[in-house]
Amino acid sequence: MDPVKVAPQAFSMKLDNEKVRVLEYHSKPGDKEAMHSHPAGILIVVNGGKFRSTTADGKSKDLEYKGGEVVWRDALTHTGENVGTTELHSYLIEFK
Repeated sequence: MDPVKVAPQAFSMKLDNEKVRVLEYHSKPGDKEAMHSHPAGILIVVNGGKFRSTTADGKSKDLEYKGGEVVWRDALTHTGENVGTTELHSYLIEFK
C-alpha cells in the first residue's frame, strides 16, 4: 500500500532510485490518510505537531513531533491522522 498512491494529497515523491525513496509529507489539522505501508527509514520533521498512528490491528499511538527532529522508524503499516492544531511537514527517507 504505497502512501503516494493511497494519499497523494499528503505524500509526494522527491527521489526514487535503487537505494532509497524520499517522500515529502504535508498534513493539515484533521487530515487523515488511508492504510498504507512504509519500509524502515528516517523521518525528518520540518514543522512538528501531533500525529495519531493506527495499525491494522486497531492499536493507536499518539505522537508529538518537533521541528528539526530526526527519527528512525521501523517498517510500518498504518493509517495517519493529524490530531494537532498545526500543519505537519516532514520528509521520509525510505530504504530499499
